[in-house]
Amino acid sequence: LSHRRLHDAAAAGDAAKVGELLAGGEDPTLRHIAFGFKVPYDVSADGATRDAFRRFCGASPGAWNWERAHVPSGLTEAEEEARRERHRRRARDQRRAAERARRARRKGEQGAREAAEIA
Repeated sequence: LSHRRLHDAAAAGDAAKVGELLAGGEDPTLRHIAFGFKVPYDVSADGATRDAFRRFCGASPGAWNWERAHVPSGLTEAEEEARRERHRRRARDQRRAAERARRARRKGEQGAREAAEIA
């Protein structure tokens, strides 16, 4: 069963195990019948697991034929930090937009109360 450990870890969404197996020499280009003859990257359960493949590819670009393994590109620490910064910026912008919407709603409610008091 050792020839399918990488597939099993990827399908289970175990990014840490995927990293360990790749570091241990498991071949990400192998296809397995139990997984519809797909490579491990293609059966990855989630983005974190796919990122484990991309992270290893970024650290070891010559280790495997990553195109054959269907890994789109290597992921470097700088790229991960840029991604985290984009997520932080997007979250901040969403919080600001929500606060603007709350203020506008309160202003509208205040205007409606004042209009009701006058009437």
